[in-house]
Order: sequence, then C-alpha cells, then structure tokens
Amino acid sequence: MSRRWMLLFLLLVLIGAAAGRTALRRAPEFSREAVIRTGVANDLLIGEARGRQGLIGSLYWAPLPTLLAMPLIRLPAPFGGEWAFVVMAMLAAAFLCAFLAVWLRRTGLPALAAAAVATALFCSPPILQPLLQGSSAPLFGLLTMAGVIFLLHWWESGELRSLAYLSLTVMLVMLTRYQGALLFLLALAVVLLHLRLSRKRPHYAEATLTVFVTPPLYALATWAVANWLIMGDPFYFLRGLAVNRQTGSDWLALLTDGCDWPCALCLSLVPLLAWLVARLLPQQRALWTRLPVFAAALLLWSGKVECASLRVTPADRELPQVVSYLNAEHQGDWIVVAGYRGYEVARLMRDNGGAGLQHSLSFYLDQVLERTHSRRVFLLIPQPQGADRWEDINMRYPDLFDTDATFTSHEKSWPHWRLVRIVRLDEADFSDIIFREGR
Repeated sequence: MSRRWMLLFLLLVLIGAAAGRTALRRAPEFSREAVIRTGVANDLLIGEARGRQGLIGSLYWAPLPTLLAMPLIRLPAPFGGEWAFVVMAMLAAAFLCAFLAVWLRRTGLPALAAAAVATALFCSPPILQPLLQGSSAPLFGLLTMAGVIFLLHWWESGELRSLAYLSLTVMLVMLTRYQGALLFLLALAVVLLHLRLSRKRPHYAEATLTVFVTPPLYALATWAVANWLIMGDPFYFLRGLAVNRQTGSDWLALLTDGCDWPCALCLSLVPLLAWLVARLLPQQRALWTRLPVFAAALLLWSGKVECASLRVTPADRELPQVVSYLNAEHQGDWIVVAGYRGYEVARLMRDNGGAGLQHSLSFYLDQVLERTHSRRVFLLIPQPQGADRWEDINMRYPDLFDTDATFTSHEKSWPHWRLVRIVRLDEADFSDIIFREGR
C-alpha cells in the first residue's frame, strides 16, 4: 500500500483506540468468546493440557483468533487478557478496511470517497461493536470480503499471485469460523468455472487447482494431526456436529451457529458491486460506482444487520444466578464443569469460601472421582443448544440434561441449566446418607 493508505490505516487504528478508551472508562462487557479464548490462551501459556485441547479440540472454537491474540495475553490492560482480542480485532479490521479502500480506488472511486467508505465500514455497528467486545466476527467478515477481492482480481487478471492470496485468505477464514468451508466451496466452484470458460490446458488447470486447494487442505490436515497427537483421534474436533440434531432446522443451524453471515455478506457486496459497475460502465465508473457501494455501506449502518456473535442467550443470562446459588448453597462441595463454559463459571465464582470448581474440557468420570476424593461432587450441565451443543458433557451424554445417567442423581434445575450429583460410594456419600437419615 502507498503512503496515503498507510495513513488511512493509522487513522482507523486511532479511531478504534479512541472507541476502546471510551469503553475502558465504562465497565467493559466482553463477549463469551473473548472470555473463553482468554482462558484457553492462559492455559496454553502455563502449559496446561486443558489449554492445548481447548485450542484444537472443537470445530466450533476454531484456533486462529486465539493464536493471533496470544502474544498480548500476558500484558496489562488495556492490551492483555480479554483486551488482547480487542486489540487484535482492531488492527486486523483497520488493515482490511484500508485494503478495501485500495480496491475501491482501483475500480474508479475517487481516493477520498474510497477512504470515506472504508472509514464508515470500520465505524459501523456490526464491525465496531463486536470489535470492542473481543469477538472475532469482524475478522471473519473482513477476511471474507478480502477473499472476494482476491477472487475478483484473479478472475480479471489471471495472476497466480492473486489466486495464492485467495487460497491463504480462505484458509484463514476457515480457521476463524468453521463455516468458512462454505467460502472455500464457493470459491472452488468459481475457479472451476473460470478454467472451464477460459479453456486452459490441462496442465495449467491442474497447477491452478493445486495452488488453490493446498493451503486450506493443509490447515485441515494440521488440525486433524494435532487432534491425533493430543487427543488420540484425528477427528476429535468434529464430535459436536451431530449432537442433538433431530430436525432439518437443527442441521441447518450448523451453517449459522455463532457466525455473522449477514455482516460478511454485506461487506462482500461492497467490492463486488464496485467491480461489476466498473466492468459494465467503464466510462462512467467513477460516478456510478459510488451509488451501490454507498448503499451497501449504508445497509451496515441501518441497524438491520444483527451481530449474531453478540447475541445473549437465555443460558447466558441465567448463568450468574446459577453460580450465585452454587456459591451460597454448596460451600465445601466440588462443582464439575466439562467444557468451555468452565472458563465463564470460573470468572463468575468469587473467592469467598463457596463451592470449589473442577474444570476440564473432557469429561472422564474416573478422573473426576480421583480429583474430588472425600467431597460431594456435582456436575453442572447447560442445555444442549447453540454453542452449548459443543460442550464435552453434552457430546458424551446428549440426554443428561433431561434424564439422569447411572452415575448421577438430580439435584436442581433451571430452565437452561441442570445440576446433578455424581453418586459415589466413599466417605462423602456415606456421611451425607447418615446425616439425612439422622434427620
């Protein structure tokens, strides 16, 4: 990028920093994603096996945002902890918006107008709001937009470098949200169509496809190998795909769970519309490109595009009440949480002599009993909906939220949470049985 676009990048970073400072003065509300990824990153940095599994063991929590933020995690606020994901998202969004401005200028939009569109997109609620809460939604949407730009440039120029950039961008999208695989399939279809229409020689077509598919397949293979080395199963991270999916709508939810498709599609429209107008109206492209580009940007500002990644579920709203009950009524007991929710529970549990927390990302009953010897043990289970379908306890025992297993007995229920007691025949259970009979 030339100097003027570097200045635009710095301007966007300053705007993001000013917005972050305003958020810092208030009590910052970090997204569930930021809390969980911070917990995973901290575990990784201290060498916890739980952290290594958390990075690669779930398709839902793809690893790229965690890896990008890890160098900042140990820094003081407002750079470390959950703020690391804000800083990472801010820098990525500023760079990709400046990159969009370069593309819009290429399609005929005046430099000032291109910079104005990029700034408006950066400041739009579907970008700035999740950015300040540490969500990776802006990264997913803007990487999708960058993939569209590289695809259009390759279609127009046939440059192998653009195809390589497209392939790398698609790989990054897939490592941010697993739904990025749809972008890979769509781009692959476009590449095949272009090769068909251009009637290239077989060797050229083979080389083109090799360049395009290698980075995404390499990322998938690396993910599988990591699961094999750490978890003993190369497809361990895919387990949540079929949990509690009885209806067609449940399966369709795989395409949308935790994914901001409306924002990504609106962002992708901006370079696509600019390119189409530049090709259809080459003589008046500077004038006519502005209208559809401004319309797409206005759509993001209108409030019609919802931030799915920031949607607060009933289970989220209920969790503080549940943790408050645990601290008050289960002092001296162990509460077991098997899954990513444990990072949120740990954050809410105050150090006030209440319940103790045993957090793991994989549930092994023998291991739990060994670690919680001579104390009563309770298992906290979220309703298997949305992201909670990917909690390990729900993947191992999909019906445990509704019915007891052979090793549990019901203790208490909330609309979206359930607490069960793990039945064990040691001093903790015997003493409790004697106490109840004595009453």
